[in-house]
Amino acid sequence: MMVSPTVLASLVEKYVDTIVKGKVPCVESAVTALARTRNTEAVAEAVAEYRKGMEQDLVLPTDSRAVLVDVHRRWERRAVTLFLSHAFADNERTYQCQLMVSHCRTV
Repeated sequence: MMVSPTVLASLVEKYVDTIVKGKVPCVESAVTALARTRNTEAVAEAVAEYRKGMEQDLVLPTDSRAVLVDVHRRWERRAVTLFLSHAFADNERTYQCQLMVSHCRTV
C-alpha cells in the first residue's frame, strides 16, 4: 500500500498529539482513526462528484432507460475511482460499500 505524504503527515500529527497529551501512542489506533476520517471524507467527496455529474449530464425526462443507465454508470465509475484515489486502509471495503449505498439513494 502506498501512503501519500498528506496521509503520512496526518498520521504523524495524531501520533504526536497523543504523546503531547501524556498518553502512550498506539500506531494501530492512530491508523484506524485516520482511516475512519479519511474514508468518511472520501465517501462524501465521491457522492458529491456523482451527484454533480448526474445533475450536469442527465436531462429529464430521458428518451430511454438506456440513457439513464449510461449516465449513471459513467458517474458511478468516476465516483468509485475518486473514492479509491483518496481511500486509506479500507481493506474490508466498508467505506466503499457505504459509497455504493449512498450514491444509490441519490438516483
